[in-house]
Amino acid sequence: MSHIPTRRDILTAAYEGAGPAPSERWRSYSLAALLVALSTGALSERVESLTRQAVLAWERSELDVLESLREAVWSYLSLKHGDSTSIVDDEDRATRVALLGMFPLGTAEEAADGADWAQDMASPGYDGSRFALELGAVRASGVALRLPQIFAALALPQPEGNALANEPDSQRTTTLWRPCNDVELALVADSGWRRWPPRLDWQPIFYPVLNEQYAVELATGFQVPAFGVSHVTSFEVDSRYLAQFDVQCVGDRTSLEYWIPAERLEEFNDHIVGQIEVVATFGPEA
Repeated sequence: MSHIPTRRDILTAAYEGAGPAPSERWRSYSLAALLVALSTGALSERVESLTRQAVLAWERSELDVLESLREAVWSYLSLKHGDSTSIVDDEDRATRVALLGMFPLGTAEEAADGADWAQDMASPGYDGSRFALELGAVRASGVALRLPQIFAALALPQPEGNALANEPDSQRTTTLWRPCNDVELALVADSGWRRWPPRLDWQPIFYPVLNEQYAVELATGFQVPAFGVSHVTSFEVDSRYLAQFDVQCVGDRTSLEYWIPAERLEEFNDHIVGQIEVVATFGPEA
């Protein structure tokens, strides 16, 4: 291929080179879209985390989580702009490309339209060198080792090794939040700020949430009236481990949680990366 491959080339090659099953073609196309979005470097921290979870969902064939991830992305866009339709900057354009990879099944026509859309979402002023960088990021990803059809179709050498396994923790973890009272926070401190205490007999589920706004709403709306004070914490969890749990929407689009069974909390704690941190405290004397 004499020209530098564009986003359209990448997504088209991913779809047409896979197969013959339509589901395998759509999987290949979706992974390529997610990887191109990640390679732009323009995604917000929140959407990047959701995009990485979508990659893992495809890798593990856990497609039931895609709808929740997609809803979380739309929720983020609604919070950013007051609506989910505005496209005003590079972040918005990269986010739209990521959304292409969050549908469990589609047609050949939809894949072709998606490839065109990804091309349209290239930011003004992007040139061939930028597309080359994007393709390089796809080639460098360990996930791309599962997409050899891209490289065959574009007459490019198959990458070696698994760069994904060597990514820094900041790119392999998901940020979660949780409000807690003084008693629970003291137990967290006793653990060296690395573990959540066991649930009580009447608490079958551990509920970390996916955005700080929702954590603040829980702290001020429920815990402060009940306990007088609430501390909003944040912590990082291994994204590969977290991908096995569905995102639960329990209200509007910002009310997103993970439901971790109490009997698996110790295992969950083992996958916390770094320390649990207090990011805000609410109450009469806070």
